[in-house]
Amino acid sequence: MNGNSRDASVFESVKADIEQIVGDLPLHIQTMKGMVDRVIAGGDCSFAPQLLVACLRLNQGPEMQVFYIAQPFNSVVEKRGAMVRIGRRLHQERRLPIVAVFASEAWTASYNPKRPRPWILPEEAPDRREVIQVAGLAVGTGPAAFTTLPIGRDPNNRLVPAGA
Repeated sequence: MNGNSRDASVFESVKADIEQIVGDLPLHIQTMKGMVDRVIAGGDCSFAPQLLVACLRLNQGPEMQVFYIAQPFNSVVEKRGAMVRIGRRLHQERRLPIVAVFASEAWTASYNPKRPRPWILPEEAPDRREVIQVAGLAVGTGPAAFTTLPIGRDPNNRLVPAGA
């Protein structure tokens, strides 16, 4: 096998791996939702942001990495710092991220034209709802998926499914 045909074979193999990872985006979203359900079922008082990254390592094929972001994750600076550290780690380990699925606690609120400030930030809205948002994205112009999981609090301030 000459160099060109070997390169073409490697390219086709990598391309097939990438297509498989991107095609599995709905499965990755379901995996993250399962992880969220386990945290809520465990009676925790908070949800640490989690990042699931489907990667490709040349000559090793697809693999999954899960990062629990166990640090303050409130300000833009904190969020950017955490993501940069994860990106550097993936780079140092020679992993190519193909799909990322992120889950984090959040507030949601509806637009209300009757409020004095209809475009109020969700955390400031009196009718806000607590949720866990799960968002997935394939690199480049690939598909994206997003879901919101409503949550509530029990009398001990532990996370519970909304309405429980």
